[in-house]
Amino acid sequence: MAFNKASGYYLQKNKNFTVESGIRQLSLPSKFHNWVLAKFGVDAQITKICFDDILKARVSIDIQLQQSGNADIPNGINQTEFQAICNIFKIYCNANNFYIPLHLDMISQCTSQDILAPLFQYYLPDLFNVKISFEMPMRIIEDEGGTDNNYSHVSLKPITGKKNKRTLKEWNQALHTLSTHNNGRLTNTFRNYLHEFIYENLPNSTNF
Repeated sequence: MAFNKASGYYLQKNKNFTVESGIRQLSLPSKFHNWVLAKFGVDAQITKICFDDILKARVSIDIQLQQSGNADIPNGINQTEFQAICNIFKIYCNANNFYIPLHLDMISQCTSQDILAPLFQYYLPDLFNVKISFEMPMRIIEDEGGTDNNYSHVSLKPITGKKNKRTLKEWNQALHTLSTHNNGRLTNTFRNYLHEFIYENLPNSTNF
């Protein structure tokens, strides 16, 4: 318990995220995040906090790549750091759906398929019981020494049984609110994913 509180405090102390922040490094090494996932599992609060940290770093990379034109790696980060963030993000996504409605505002600034497709073409279709069009798990690019994790090749298990009505309602409201949002921060790629999911899968889903 003390470990969870201490680690959570460290991860959250620099939680503010803005586009102007530039590249946001992980608060702790990717190996720590990987160890947390393996040690505590997908339902632990510390694991969810780790994903939030990972997502912010991954989103910052995507935003900086948009601003860097055709660069393969954005300024302010080297190849090893870049690959470590991308890999640990995929490892967490392959293990569980850690996305929550509060993440939508942040990822609405993204264009990366690796960030948007798992949410709109796998997690949400699974949650709302509609056709899944994205294949999981995502491929992990291993370094020369191999990837030291237990989750890189594990497929997500579809949600079974009765879906949580509160969760469905929260997602439904958040998605529809964002679909009518005129804020210019939404990328065209995000808007396309959002509109496609809503109008093809949730045309009459205002009541839960």
